[in-house]
Amino acid sequence: MRVYKPRPTSKTWRAEVRDENGRPIRVGGFKDKKATEEIGRRVERLVTIRAASQELDTDMVRWLETMPVKLRKRLGELGLLNVRTVAASKPLSDHIEDWRKGMLSKGNTSKHVNLVAGRAQRVLDACGFRFWSEIQAAPVQAHIGDLHQSGKSIRTANFHLQAVRQFCRWMVRERRAFQNPLVHLQGDNPRKDPKRVRRALSADEFRQLLKTTEAGPIRYGMTGPERAMLYWLASETGLRANELRTLTRGGVRAGR
Repeated sequence: MRVYKPRPTSKTWRAEVRDENGRPIRVGGFKDKKATEEIGRRVERLVTIRAASQELDTDMVRWLETMPVKLRKRLGELGLLNVRTVAASKPLSDHIEDWRKGMLSKGNTSKHVNLVAGRAQRVLDACGFRFWSEIQAAPVQAHIGDLHQSGKSIRTANFHLQAVRQFCRWMVRERRAFQNPLVHLQGDNPRKDPKRVRRALSADEFRQLLKTTEAGPIRYGMTGPERAMLYWLASETGLRANELRTLTRGGVRAGR
């Protein structure tokens, strides 16, 4: 290995190593000569790993994750890193965005995509994961448990687990990762949650709801009287929230 400057006036150093066939491999370095020498040693290690058809060890994976993107792409172009390794060393936020775009391209609504991707991103952020190699099952399982302990229902906690597991399956399916580290995690039984006792409002309670709502402020872009009218319409027709939301003038016919 040798470290040199392309020109006497160059501000940064370059490293040159030889591959298994004796051909030179040159990569850009830093202004600091010692840091560039470290890159050269790492590249030599990659050459050895490729020649022996070995897998990258944990130390090398960590190094790839923290290296400049430009250098990582350069190593991929040189054939020292395969496509999967280059992809897996990208920040998880970049993968999440690609996953989001993929779901949208399949016809999923933006509301659904944002909901699922947002849940997965929150789990990863809460566990402190920034790169694929950092994902471990134990912290994810602990966070899902914390969600329930903080007041979230078991069903909601399970939805967060399903989202992050779905993301991991996508990573493997897209050949960005070798295996799913969360494949064995299972959600809890929603039946363990205490059931809410639901009942219809009494006539007096409903009249009080309309009176309070009518005098209330603007919410969700509607005045108090408008919201009171919406509640009254819902109670009289039995239409659900989404049915009322999509109701148009053409869908209303006066009765006789």
